[in-house]
Amino acid sequence: MEQDLNEPPKEEHAFDLNQYPLSSNEDNDNDGATASVLQFSEIRQYDDVVVNGFEPFIGQCFLSEEEAFLFYTKYANLNGFSIRHGRFCTNKNGEKTKIDFTCHCEGFTQEKIAQPLKAQRTRHSIRCACKALMRISLRKPCENFPEEWHVIAFVAEHNHDLLDPSQ
Repeated sequence: MEQDLNEPPKEEHAFDLNQYPLSSNEDNDNDGATASVLQFSEIRQYDDVVVNGFEPFIGQCFLSEEEAFLFYTKYANLNGFSIRHGRFCTNKNGEKTKIDFTCHCEGFTQEKIAQPLKAQRTRHSIRCACKALMRISLRKPCENFPEEWHVIAFVAEHNHDLLDPSQ
């Protein structure tokens, strides 16, 4: 099909699915044809991990347990709390299939039996049964695809004061 040289060329729009969506406050000069990259001010960089201001979300994927732990650690540091490994489930082969990363204040300390002859220092516990956590689950779609860890639960609320991220 030939185009008449006297007619203006037809406009074609291309979409790049790897670009971020437009922010709500950004002017759209190109009628939504392509998405622009988020402004640098909208992205917070912490060490070598970029956290784009969003909390972890259910369905988020990681390629390894370590990657998920690193992401949640950086998120926690930016938001003023620390995390630790919590409970986990294993399969028949001993491989972890579910892992909880919890706030450092989760749970209560176990009571220890005091030994009267041994001098012990009384220490205050910081644990206050905080429910904040990120739970990930292992999914292996089939042999040809790599295993993925998916976020299946996320609780952002803390029942204690958070630190300033600069501390």
